[in-house]
Amino acid sequence: MNLPIRKWVATYRREWLSGDLVAGLTVAAATIPAALAYAQLAGLPAVYGLYASVVPAFLYAIFGTSRQLQIGPGSTLSILVAASLAGTLVSSNPDEAVVTAALLALGAGSMLLVAGLLRLGFIADFLSAPVLTGFTSGAALIIIASQLPKVFGLEVDGDGFFETVWGVVSSLGETNVPTLALASAAALLLLVMRQWLPMLPASLIVVALGIVAVTAFDLTQEGVSVVGEIPAGLPGVVVPDLGGITGIFGASAAVALLVYVETIAVSREFAGRYGYKIDPNQELIASGAANLGAGLFQGFPVDGSFSQSALNDSAGARTQLAGVVTALAVAVVLLAFTGLLADLPNSVLGAIIIVAVLPLVKIGEIRRLWRLQRGSGRDPVWLPARLDLASAAVTFTGTLLLGILPGILIGVAITILALLQRATRPNVAELGLVPGERAYRDVARQPEAETVPGLVILRWDGELFFANISHFCEQVMSLVEGADPEPNAVLLDASAITSVDVTAADMLAELIDDLQDRGLVVLLARARGPLRDIFVSTELEQEILSEHRFRSVRRAVEYYRTDLAK
Repeated sequence: MNLPIRKWVATYRREWLSGDLVAGLTVAAATIPAALAYAQLAGLPAVYGLYASVVPAFLYAIFGTSRQLQIGPGSTLSILVAASLAGTLVSSNPDEAVVTAALLALGAGSMLLVAGLLRLGFIADFLSAPVLTGFTSGAALIIIASQLPKVFGLEVDGDGFFETVWGVVSSLGETNVPTLALASAAALLLLVMRQWLPMLPASLIVVALGIVAVTAFDLTQEGVSVVGEIPAGLPGVVVPDLGGITGIFGASAAVALLVYVETIAVSREFAGRYGYKIDPNQELIASGAANLGAGLFQGFPVDGSFSQSALNDSAGARTQLAGVVTALAVAVVLLAFTGLLADLPNSVLGAIIIVAVLPLVKIGEIRRLWRLQRGSGRDPVWLPARLDLASAAVTFTGTLLLGILPGILIGVAITILALLQRATRPNVAELGLVPGERAYRDVARQPEAETVPGLVILRWDGELFFANISHFCEQVMSLVEGADPEPNAVLLDASAITSVDVTAADMLAELIDDLQDRGLVVLLARARGPLRDIFVSTELEQEILSEHRFRSVRRAVEYYRTDLAK
């Protein structure tokens, strides 16, 4: 089995040690309060966030290929876990929620591990950036809404984004003022420190000040809710009853997909920044091992955290030793310092979560998609941009209306539909000669391009196969029938046709027959190897004579003007 730890340990340099130690401790200071908050976000007792921050980090250090990635509980993943635990009331039966969360980690981890062994790392490429933008923005709003009751000190029975928001709005008169004051101060301090003092452990400082405020002013007597006693000690191996894993198979698949998508996105970001390569299949194995470890050691699903990884990088991390240091620091807290966290206000944890996920509401990216699709009124040119905006909008709306789990499934469905649409409806470009140039350009993009009278020149920007050949034939006939003056020849620039299947070859032959029956001569330019191979093995060899095939569009036009033009 491939163990990337062998490589980075064997090549480790002494000068990297100080950076890894500082980075690991810095991230630990941010991870501890965040892990507590994410456990509550997932619907679990706070200590399980710390449990999920120890063993998974060690396992990723062994199997992972990213140097900067920090793995642990995450905001989006935690709300997905909470959605998957719907129906399990932690307040009345926390054991059931804990077991189900562990089963989710085991199920997702098993799927990721198997996918890695089967080398299915390419799967992440099927989720487009606009779909992820819509999903993460919708998920972030759901996360923010879920924390509002904590921030205002309210008891709200809301299922979903809109119900929760309405529940908070309708109960504002019952707001606990000290709770809201603590949360507001915490959020303001976090934002100020993020902007002006980014190297300080802002979350840890806010947590410490919150505990001090509760203790000094006895705020629990004022109705301020606190985390309460957190059991000390490291998590032990607990194997849950695996019989219940079949009932959460779909949720486990959704968790596995989100884990991999977020982990690979963070890994690629830092690999590209520092010029090294990650192995997508090995990342599947590493993510699977981390989640199996989380499930066996009383945790819940974990993935790569962009915010923690960014902090890790900025603090000087050079290898996964920094992640090991972070895990060791969390383990020390579990062994000796959990008593200090009992008076931590839940409203402060809510503020930490809200500030952490605010950047996930990608307003700037949505605006960019909007500008792109408005960049031109020409549908053939800007259809992809409009599809991207539609994909983001549908996924965003579906996530808000239906929840995190359906939102992921909608995103996958939208990605597949968009892929099918683009494969079956590639751009068909009518070409013309731009004055002063020798190349022929798409007249939809460059209106100054001049078409050749009597000759329709077109380029098909994609493969030819059974699912799009009918559309290709329709587009060719539409251009021929709409040409003015009436054409006597058609020239196909085949430079973008990289493959042709048997169905497409047969229908292409029929199209050529139809054009020739109309008295048109069919010319071919810039045919690639796969298309030339099809010519040899099918009747297309007889449909377009060798003298009507050219290496360039310009030579084909010259032939038309000298031999065919009327």
